[in-house]
Amino acid sequence: WAGPGARGESRLERAAASASASVALALERGDAIEWVASVGGEEEVIAGRELPAEWLEPPRAPQSEPRWERLDRPGTMWVTDAAPLTGPRRAGVAASGGAAVPGPIASPGTLRLDWDGERIVESPEPADARRLAIDVEVPELLRELIRIWAKDRSIELAGDFAGASLVVTCARCSSGTVVPAKAGRDGWITSGEAAREGALDADPELGALEPWLSVDLAGGETAGVVTWTPGRIDIAWLDLHEVAGDPAAFAVSWSELLDAALLPAEGVVALSERLDAGPALVRAPAEPPEPAGWNERTLPPDALLAVLAAVLTLAALGLRA
Repeated sequence: WAGPGARGESRLERAAASASASVALALERGDAIEWVASVGGEEEVIAGRELPAEWLEPPRAPQSEPRWERLDRPGTMWVTDAAPLTGPRRAGVAASGGAAVPGPIASPGTLRLDWDGERIVESPEPADARRLAIDVEVPELLRELIRIWAKDRSIELAGDFAGASLVVTCARCSSGTVVPAKAGRDGWITSGEAAREGALDADPELGALEPWLSVDLAGGETAGVVTWTPGRIDIAWLDLHEVAGDPAAFAVSWSELLDAALLPAEGVVALSERLDAGPALVRAPAEPPEPAGWNERTLPPDALLAVLAAVLTLAALGLRA
């Protein structure tokens, strides 16, 4: 680990290096290898000898813990900063461990809150500027509300989506299927025309979008007219009429959604990820069982393929010691 001011080595990089002996053994045996990453609750699988380098980069959005129990099997290696408390029964573990890493933990507006190892303090330095990008097809009523929200939080408006801390899209606006849509929540109701919900591709770095506002369609179907995940909000409204009910509640609802979806400033990591990760641990996985009906006399040397899975957790993605 490098000292203050140096890039150093992340916990994830250290853990991946700890797993190298098991990977080398699997390659020597001629085993097939798969790397499994947990992103936004989804699993991405890539076959190959080498860990994808991009998986070692800090994530754009905070990530949840992998579903460890799905990968507790022989021939599998967990790569993490600290093994889950329950621990694996059949899988191996390569845990980096590591001391606490003080640093930024929150960025409300231009304020930056740091953890100094014992307490939370306000940094004399402002948080890095964050940028917001809005699709031109988002209805003007919402565009204006979002611009007001951004100005209140000192968030810059971006001309493109690249590198934005929040992207508001209208991915279905050009679908060609338009339906009347009336929906509301939190004491307000609005109506207009919306693009009928189609398949929305999950962002590989952000994960699948979850519904925030849905409408009822003919035939008992429902359509999500507003869906979101940290870093992105997608709106299916093509046109909005006046808001009925409490206009103030309408603004508050949207502000809460925008606050929840806005990614933290660069370098900000949740306090739980900066705490002491304990001692390092390396334990080889249990050997995969031989296929039924085969034995050591009849088994060809290159016939048995075991899968070595490295599960990349958020544990310290983005933490630089």
